[in-house]
Amino acid sequence: FAGADFPLALVELLLFERNPSGPPPRAGAYCRYFARDILWIKAILVNRDDRPTLLKRPLVSSLMEWNRVWLGKETWDGASFRDPGPMLHEVTETLRNETRIVITKVKRLALLRDARKKSERRLAALSGKRKILVLCYGNICRSPYVAHRLQQQMGAMDLEIRSSGFHQKTNRPSPLFLQNAAKRHGIDLDAHRSSIIRHEDLVWADQILVMDQRNYQQLLEMDAAFAEKVIWLAVAGKGRSVEIADPYDLDSKAVEEILSQMDDCVTGFLAYYS
Repeated sequence: FAGADFPLALVELLLFERNPSGPPPRAGAYCRYFARDILWIKAILVNRDDRPTLLKRPLVSSLMEWNRVWLGKETWDGASFRDPGPMLHEVTETLRNETRIVITKVKRLALLRDARKKSERRLAALSGKRKILVLCYGNICRSPYVAHRLQQQMGAMDLEIRSSGFHQKTNRPSPLFLQNAAKRHGIDLDAHRSSIIRHEDLVWADQILVMDQRNYQQLLEMDAAFAEKVIWLAVAGKGRSVEIADPYDLDSKAVEEILSQMDDCVTGFLAYYS
């Protein structure tokens, strides 16, 4: 039994010890979950490496398993010709969710492409832009590191540097793991304490450096009028990435890679003043 009959059958079984009406249960038949089948196929397509610990099966074999439904050996949970409602609802919701995911990814790709184009244009026009505001989410990892690196490398350039973040708690120190990693790169963050971005900071800045889409969206939510000042810092580096990942929950290798990326991006950014 499936769909709306299922709760009723449980009540009848519990209160009246009455077996569910309808055809007798089939032995040797297994239920599948349509939405999970789709997620499984997507996981196989995304994870194509040969890690021995990665649980997966060949794509063709996984698709061929769907034949068991048509052979009557398996059924998608909730599927019934007599009551197609639950299955139709599941398929509709799955397709709606997948469509939403595709649209989100397309929008993100368009945003990043536009961010690169506008950042490259603003980098080329940096001359005379002396007040630099560096933003990240928490102002304890990326933005203070970049601000210190800018101050360290700007030499005789007459730049004013500030850093801030969107996290609503101030006076937080940089995490110990980041302090230690930064020291290996010649940056001392021991005395740094976080601050919250203020509207007057946005007014003060000639140019605003952001690390990723989250920072950019939060800035727009605060005041979209300042989007014209934004440069995505990663665009100044040698890599093709438009974003600099947040190292807060990452392993030591990833943290080192992010710090090296920020070093490269700062060098590239300052080169535009030459």
